[in-house]
Amino acid sequence: MRFLEDLYAFYREQMAASEEDTMVILVSLLREHNREDLLRIVCEMSDEEMRDMLALYLFERIQQKMAREAGTGQTRQATRLH
Repeated sequence: MRFLEDLYAFYREQMAASEEDTMVILVSLLREHNREDLLRIVCEMSDEEMRDMLALYLFERIQQKMAREAGTGQTRQATRLH
């Protein structure tokens, strides 16, 4: 994907410092784009890249939800009842 290659080439040194730095850079860059720009980037992805992106997104969201439930003592069954 061209967008990824350009990002990596331009920010390689800064992203090598830490995962946190990489996330800050990525979030900052993406905030500069509107929905149309972001959809254009996604449309340039191959089917495999799109599946991978969605899988990572869903995995992260599920992990966050599980961590929140563990922190509040909720169970999955209790969550379904609400």
